[in-house]
Amino acid sequence: MNIIRNISKIDNNWRDRRSPEKKKDRITQLKFLVIQVHKFLDSYCEWLSSGFTSFVIFLMLCGYWTISIRGVLATRVGFTPEKLFLKNSPMLKITVLDREYLKPTYTFVTVYVTKCGNMSEPTRLERMKKLVAMFEDLPECKGKIFTKFWIRDYESFLDVVREDEGESGLAPYSEESIMQFASWPEYTHWGGFLKFNETTHTLSQFMLTVAYQGENQAEWSERLRMLKTWPIYEENSLFTDQLESMIPQTIQSSIMTLICMAIVCCVFMFNFLTVTIAVASITSICLGKIGVFGLMTLWGIEIDPISVSTLIMSIGLSVDFPAHVTFHYYRTGLSPTMKTAKERMVHTLSIIGFPLFQCSVSTILLVLSLLFVTCYMTEVGFLTVYVFIKAVVLVVLLGIVHALVAVPAILCTLSNLHNFFSGFSLSKIFKTI
Repeated sequence: MNIIRNISKIDNNWRDRRSPEKKKDRITQLKFLVIQVHKFLDSYCEWLSSGFTSFVIFLMLCGYWTISIRGVLATRVGFTPEKLFLKNSPMLKITVLDREYLKPTYTFVTVYVTKCGNMSEPTRLERMKKLVAMFEDLPECKGKIFTKFWIRDYESFLDVVREDEGESGLAPYSEESIMQFASWPEYTHWGGFLKFNETTHTLSQFMLTVAYQGENQAEWSERLRMLKTWPIYEENSLFTDQLESMIPQTIQSSIMTLICMAIVCCVFMFNFLTVTIAVASITSICLGKIGVFGLMTLWGIEIDPISVSTLIMSIGLSVDFPAHVTFHYYRTGLSPTMKTAKERMVHTLSIIGFPLFQCSVSTILLVLSLLFVTCYMTEVGFLTVYVFIKAVVLVVLLGIVHALVAVPAILCTLSNLHNFFSGFSLSKIFKTI
């Protein structure tokens, strides 16, 4: 604010020092500019109020809605860890290597058995083996050789003990035999898979791992499908658990935000038709984000927590554009001097048109400063344009087109239709008859 005040003071001092002739020339130039602007607005509003223009704009809106809906239907949910890092972060290299090499060739599942019970019971042991077989029967499994299941080595250990000591040796699955098994040099690594009770020294818990492979193992949708198949813990469940809830939460948040925007419009504009047009325009810009949502999908943005928060923000930002135009147009309807739709629209755009254009340009210039921050949320380039700048650019461009073209054309058309049909009241018809 201090900078603006100082600049204004310098500008005023410079204006005062100009000669009267220059001031007069400046006034003449401003008058000429005002006349030209009024001529342009007059011809532009004449064009907007024509039926042919309304028809063409309606066809263009239908095409725009079709493209946006196709984008919405093609929406994918994708929340990956690399979206949380800066572009120059070394963690990006690790996640890329993990996605391209590690996950497709070796993705393992860890199964925790927290209540193993008495393993010497044949039925319990058989159920345990069937559990492991269920995981190994999946087509993506690398095979039994890659499964880390201690019971298989333990049975080999029992065979060796029987050969050396006979049937009189240690009882299978007893505390002593399992402890001895874990103490043998070739089986000591199984100690990390087994957990014993500190008081009774009996086996209380153990874990096992099953390995999987496949080119699609790096896809989060495929990992979600397999997570549903595995009733166990998976290290990336923090991200996969959000895949199913992301779209319903986005739709719910969008609808609630749109309802709030409609209530705000109703508070300041008491005309039902005007409020309907404003809310419809907000919906068109955003379908609960139809334009921004759909076009961002076609622009390569997936649904994740960052893009959802940005899209919700776009609804609040989009309300400015149609609301200002519809509100000022509604106010002109209260004036008895302006009868035609063209006169009302000329007055509306002369007041709010240029400020809307100014705020659009300034908003875009403001968010372009985020180009200097190289992270997923803000980075932009022709091929790598990311969430925040994409959303703001789209909502501003769509908003200014709706505010200066689509909404004025619809308002003029509805006003012309109202004036046309109001001339055919029943009293006039009966009087004519």
